[in-house]
Amino acid sequence: MPPRCRRLWAALVACAAAACSGNQGPPMRIVLAHATNADARCVVPMGATQPDEGLQGVNLGNGLTVATVRLTLRVHTAGEPDGTFACDRVLNVPRDVPSIRLPKGMAQTIDIYGEAFAPLQSGETAPRRVAVGSLLGVSLTASKLADLRLYPDERFRCSNSALHRPRAFHSATLLPNGKVLIVGGLTPTPDANEESFGAGAVFITSEAEVYDPVDGTFTPVIEDDAPVPRAYHNAAFVGTTPEGNYQLLLVGGATADATMAAFGINTGAAPGTRIVPFDTSGSFPNPLMTAAATAELMIYNPATNSATRGPFAGFTPGVYQGATALPDGLAVAGGIDWMNMPLQMTIPTVKRAEVSRALEAPRFVALATPRMGASMTALGDDSALVWGGQIAPADPAGELVTGLAAGGTVKVTPLTLATAPPTQFHTATLLPADSATPNRTLLVTGGFVETTMNNGQALQPPTPMQAVRILTVTPGGGVSSTGPVLSSYTYDAGCNMPTRYRAAGWESAVAVGRGRVLVTGGSPTVTGTCVDCEGGSDFRCATAQASMFTAPATLAPTTERMQIPRYGHTSTLMNDGNVLIVGGVTTAVENPRMLRDVEVYNPRPVVPLFDASSGRPDPDDPAAADLAKASQARAPGQPLSEPTLCGEL
Repeated sequence: MPPRCRRLWAALVACAAAACSGNQGPPMRIVLAHATNADARCVVPMGATQPDEGLQGVNLGNGLTVATVRLTLRVHTAGEPDGTFACDRVLNVPRDVPSIRLPKGMAQTIDIYGEAFAPLQSGETAPRRVAVGSLLGVSLTASKLADLRLYPDERFRCSNSALHRPRAFHSATLLPNGKVLIVGGLTPTPDANEESFGAGAVFITSEAEVYDPVDGTFTPVIEDDAPVPRAYHNAAFVGTTPEGNYQLLLVGGATADATMAAFGINTGAAPGTRIVPFDTSGSFPNPLMTAAATAELMIYNPATNSATRGPFAGFTPGVYQGATALPDGLAVAGGIDWMNMPLQMTIPTVKRAEVSRALEAPRFVALATPRMGASMTALGDDSALVWGGQIAPADPAGELVTGLAAGGTVKVTPLTLATAPPTQFHTATLLPADSATPNRTLLVTGGFVETTMNNGQALQPPTPMQAVRILTVTPGGGVSSTGPVLSSYTYDAGCNMPTRYRAAGWESAVAVGRGRVLVTGGSPTVTGTCVDCEGGSDFRCATAQASMFTAPATLAPTTERMQIPRYGHTSTLMNDGNVLIVGGVTTAVENPRMLRDVEVYNPRPVVPLFDASSGRPDPDDPAAADLAKASQARAPGQPLSEPTLCGEL
């Protein structure tokens, strides 16, 4: 080992050699995550999986193949949730058989990271990293390790597990232990095995399940009580009990008896948007037994994978509310409330903004105008922007809400912007703060344009020229808007060019770090000659379009589109840096269904962000934090420790 690495080794982990030494550890299998099959499925019905690919000879595009895999091991001891670098090892493909030695002593769990690299090309200072995967929280007593699945950089691939129940318009909440809790949603029938989304009405489920990134599986949550079925709701982690249980607020959304039909596809005979609380399969719309759900506090026990729910008083029941999660609470705004079951043709709007912090009773203030399908985005600990969703398009485009901090007095300030399209069900994502200005900037994408019909009916997305907006909000309540710089996209109002940007509502957007926002899917234009559907041609159709916004103003298509067109899905940034994409509605290959298929997107760049001249650490290196503390770096694809420390004999 070079002298510099010896010094770094001692600085990082004094006993790393002891921790990683001993007999050769359990065998490993390293695979590349697979794509969908010809039927646009990640998993075939009844849970059979598609085979993952081996590493040898796989072409990942542009001639990229896997030559080496670097394994990095981090150990976790008591009171050290982030872990510490222990050792690494480079495997040559296909010559080396992967295995790794499990540490002994003070360690409680380990994390194993795998990075696949292409052969170094002439003129390159570092090899291209083509895929990344991890096994997090591995027990030291494991006799066999789960497959280490690598996901190609800047691409979508299938998860090898599926939801136990197909669902859309559910919630997905990242928990402190790195798992994701998925609650409720629309489902085709009360039968969890049924996926088909036909012309008849669909149902609402109360069932919850948890995604575990350690083995990539979904497990149903055990609940003995009768939790409220809900869809289109909002959920937020709000704290941990002294016993170690997780508290989640579930606010708003639609509810109905789980055995009763609750929503149907809009055939044009009912008021509202594309999926409505009517059965429109007959000759006239039939109101369904649907109501606005009351708030619940969900207590989830991670040790037993069980939960209880109880009423949480103070929030006004509402559907299609804007919401934003706060560090220890949840704020919501607007919505509609179906006062009767079956619902009446007249739907009252909720003209309130409400917030609860650290399980305090909700505080509220009246909005300046009723809104449904608005977005609400926290600008800081005390303020948030409510945008769009106005019932009358001429109403103010948004409202600045202040006083959200604990104990504050909630206030609203109307914001006007004449050029803003009046949309509902768009996305709004806060961009990183600029230290040179107190203003905050948001990326707003897609949605459906509000009209004056039927209490604000909205059926089609904005024009491509208006579908992406960058909003700047001042502390005093000023707002301005600019468009993005399109890269590799064209604005095509005639929907003829293959490189056109496809505007859509019910997209999903998630910040993935370094000023980037991943925007996926959505329900696109379905009108006249401009039909952006990918499979099908009615309101169940979706797009597989995926875009990456990079601050300050660039929007570009991702290297690959989503595996399955979908809308009504969720996107969750995981602790391993990948994005988990769950559920939704699709008509892929003319097969309308709600999805149990799950995808993973790896946002890391193929060219590592590494400066060989300065030795700046690659921020995507799993040892980056430890290296930065020691003012050191390791080059992409290169080892830091001696091979024997991580298992090679």
